[in-house]
Amino acid sequence: MTGPVRRALATVALAGALAVATGLALVPGATAAGGEDPHLPEVVNAPGAWSTHEGVDGPVAAMGISMRSRTVGVLDKRQSLEVFAVSAADGSASWLRLPGFSHRRWGLSGGTALSPDGRWIGWVRPARDGRGGMPGNASRWSVMDTTTGEIRQLDVPGASSVRGTLSDLAFSGDSRYLLTSYEDPDLPRRQRSHEHQLVAWDVRDGSPTVVEEPGHYWLPVLGTAPSGVVWARGRTVHRTDPDLGAPSSVRLPYQVMDASWGPDDTTFASIGHRVGRPRSPWRLYAGAAGHEADARPLDLPAGVSPGQLLGWRDPTHVVVGHWRTEVHVVDIVDGDVEAIELRGYGEQVNAPDLATALWQRPLGPAAEPEATTDPRRPWHRAGAVALVPVAGSWLLWRRRRRRVPSGGRSVRRPPGSR
Repeated sequence: MTGPVRRALATVALAGALAVATGLALVPGATAAGGEDPHLPEVVNAPGAWSTHEGVDGPVAAMGISMRSRTVGVLDKRQSLEVFAVSAADGSASWLRLPGFSHRRWGLSGGTALSPDGRWIGWVRPARDGRGGMPGNASRWSVMDTTTGEIRQLDVPGASSVRGTLSDLAFSGDSRYLLTSYEDPDLPRRQRSHEHQLVAWDVRDGSPTVVEEPGHYWLPVLGTAPSGVVWARGRTVHRTDPDLGAPSSVRLPYQVMDASWGPDDTTFASIGHRVGRPRSPWRLYAGAAGHEADARPLDLPAGVSPGQLLGWRDPTHVVVGHWRTEVHVVDIVDGDVEAIELRGYGEQVNAPDLATALWQRPLGPAAEPEATTDPRRPWHRAGAVALVPVAGSWLLWRRRRRRVPSGGRSVRRPPGSR
């Protein structure tokens, strides 16, 4: 690490420490229900499997998929995989209905997204043409404002459906844009492979902006920054503001698989490996903004793969994850690592999406899940208890009937007989 970069990081570290010590680290986003500051929970609990609580009334800290159970008649039950959301106010979980979304037609991953500030939820509406799967044909996308419950439809002008090409929906780092990539499904397959375009949808008014034109074979690798849209191709990281334009890019001396500028644009981190050596280990590169090409290489914690750069605790601590269940906070100045286990209650499928900007606030307690057992169990037990004397009386009656003939006199049996 060069002298100027080291001095820049030291300055950033001091500023970050002062911000944390004085409580001045600000996170963009809405205030949680009840006037509380939104925060991530210490663990992500799914709702109780038998819970009937649905909907959200404020920013969401995490969103995932878990098994839900419903009663059918007196004894039967029906189970299904459903989306749930965790409140950023108190860590409580509830089931979430996303109109038009279907796991059966789209799959168990890639169809939903949570904005970094927890205010917006985005999802795909699979086309009803029998050509589902992920990625598949989408009729449109939707975004929900969790503070009002309002849902906005995002329709592609002049197309009844498009073929989604990103493996995961995502929001920009400032939570303003839902990022999608799609191509015209009516084009020949050979031409279509180069026709996907990266589009940013403004969640405030639903307007789309093409931030990268068609013509690339490989899909973009999405990143984050305090403002604008970030994506990478090969060794180059691109950044643009869909409102103002003025695109910029930085070329790095390694292959990039994830990239993020830290709070206030003072630091930069990415995951990559050496060019020309595809089997070389993936490493975390971190340094001061403006000196991205001189970023310091750090070893990734065990189990962390490319694409798992999850956010920032402060300008000098970046969060990387193992499928977002066990995460690691890496100090980019001295390389120290802190592990945090987030897995909580529930038969959760895959790992939950997190409101990544909320890493800049202290974690809060998670509410204990309710309705974790079959609500009919007390009745089943009561019924079983009530059946004991009934069954005993019936057995006694059967026994007496065998011993007493119709005439009312006892039956004589020879000695030794039963």
